[in-house]
Amino acid sequence: MLALTVLLLVNLALAGRLQYTLDQLAFQTKCELVDPTEVDSEQGYKGMEKLTDSNWVAPKGEADGKHVLAYAYGPMFKGYGQIGAWKYNEKNEVIDFWYSKSHCQGMCKDCCDGGKGNEPSWLTRGTALTPSIKKNWRGKETIVKYFEGSVVDLQKFGKYTLQQMDDRWVLKNDEGKMLDHIYACSQSEGIPAFRS
Repeated sequence: MLALTVLLLVNLALAGRLQYTLDQLAFQTKCELVDPTEVDSEQGYKGMEKLTDSNWVAPKGEADGKHVLAYAYGPMFKGYGQIGAWKYNEKNEVIDFWYSKSHCQGMCKDCCDGGKGNEPSWLTRGTALTPSIKKNWRGKETIVKYFEGSVVDLQKFGKYTLQQMDDRWVLKNDEGKMLDHIYACSQSEGIPAFRS
């Protein structure tokens, strides 16, 4: 009798949890692209669209528009005061990722407010955000090098081919469109936007 009572209580609890989950899903809104010039300041910063302008050079840190491949902004970054950005590092043949901020737009170890940096922490290293860093199950890092023609897998944000076009590095999709930015709704959902 006790076992039957426990089983009944577990089933009721699971049914309630399932209903709660279904109710949550019913109220979720669909992710829709918001232009980087129109996004609120909680999900990006004013002027971030310049990162992929071939004439842009970071006022602080290391980055320029000839090497920045793309940047990501949106709900995923809400409340953090930063966006994500990728650049091709020709010298080391890797794709660098950093958290670009309005006051330290380029990648650095100590150029942000308070002498802090914007490089990825050990939590971010080895994720989809850092394609040149792979981790095994023990956390040991392996550096992945990229060359012209290499496929870059940003997982949920898409697969692209690294190419040099004129004087700049770009990521192209299978249709030959150049990636400019990603509206990141979450870590598992993003909307890529391409250059015209």
